[in-house]
This record gives sequence, structure tokens and C-alpha cells, in this order.
Amino acid sequence: SPSNPAAKKYLAQLYQFTGKTAEAEKLLLEITQEQPDVFENHNALAVFYSETRRFDRAIRSLQRAIELKPHHI
Repeated sequence: SPSNPAAKKYLAQLYQFTGKTAEAEKLLLEITQEQPDVFENHNALAVFYSETRRFDRAIRSLQRAIELKPHHI
């Protein structure tokens, strides 16, 4: 697993697109834990959860993203 958050995000997208959702989720969760105050990380996790039809988790991630940048959405 790469140490750069941007690289992790891209790798997570690659995992998701190739059906490796568990690996994608792991990386996205790592990113949000390493950088908990970065809107884009929580937004990416919300999109992932929405696309994998886990809407309860998507809502929680999106709520955190909105807390960080309330005027962005």
C-alpha cells in the first residue's frame, strides 16, 4: 500500500473498478484516518459507499464532509 494519500485514493478507485471493494474500502478508510480534516477524503468515501449501495455509511461520510466544508456542497 502506498504511503501518499493521493496515490492511495487512486489505487482505491482502481480496486473499486476492478471489483476489489474490500481493498478499496480499506484504503479509503486509511486516508480518512490519516487526514481526518480533509473534505475530499470523506467525500471520496461517501461516493464509494453510495456506489456500493451502503447508503447509511455514505450518509455518515457525507455529513462529515459537509461539516468540513459546509458551503462546498
